[in-house]
Amino acid sequence: MGPEKFFSSGMWIIPVVMMILCFLFFRFGMGKMFGGKGRFMNESSSDSQEESALDILKKRYAKGEITKEEFEDMKNSL
Repeated sequence: MGPEKFFSSGMWIIPVVMMILCFLFFRFGMGKMFGGKGRFMNESSSDSQEESALDILKKRYAKGEITKEEFEDMKNSL
């Protein structure tokens, strides 16, 4: 099997597809392997810093998930 049969039979597409898949894996998948969030996981949260416990508590109170008394108790315990 010479190079002319390799290219004319379409077998060249397999190595090209494999190279593209390897590139995509290393480009987008390596972040997940080393503890990162990866590219497609919530991109907006990767730019912002971690929320504090008080910020989360304020959001829960604003949404109506907890009452004012619960909010005050939890805030005092923080």
